[in-house]
Amino acid sequence: RRYGQVRSQPVEARSASVMGLEGRPAAPNAVRVMAEIDIDLTQHLAQPMTPELLRWADWILVMELGHAQAARDAAPDVEDRVLLLGSFCGLMEIPDPLGGWASRFRHVRDQIRACVENFMDRLKPGHLKPR
Repeated sequence: RRYGQVRSQPVEARSASVMGLEGRPAAPNAVRVMAEIDIDLTQHLAQPMTPELLRWADWILVMELGHAQAARDAAPDVEDRVLLLGSFCGLMEIPDPLGGWASRFRHVRDQIRACVENFMDRLKPGHLKPR
């Protein structure tokens, strides 16, 4: 959302679990490393990736190939909107840091940030629909 504001492009982003997790708080190391950049995840709760959520999205940015397949399996009609986030930074995948040290979460946070900014920079103005 912040980078959308910098670009004067309204953005609404949602996160979803391919493992079907629901109602679980963010990992403590995720909360810690996001707080370092003034993003508060203390109220974040996991939600499962559902066909409805996938159809809501203009773009579906996933970290791993398995996530892309899960999205396509859940809602085949969104296949053309599923993108590997890492591809916007020259990476194939961004491995999920779940269960890792804070340093791993920090590294992944920085990769995600750079890839999201590169993705948004490639969009034509107005290509993200405000929600």
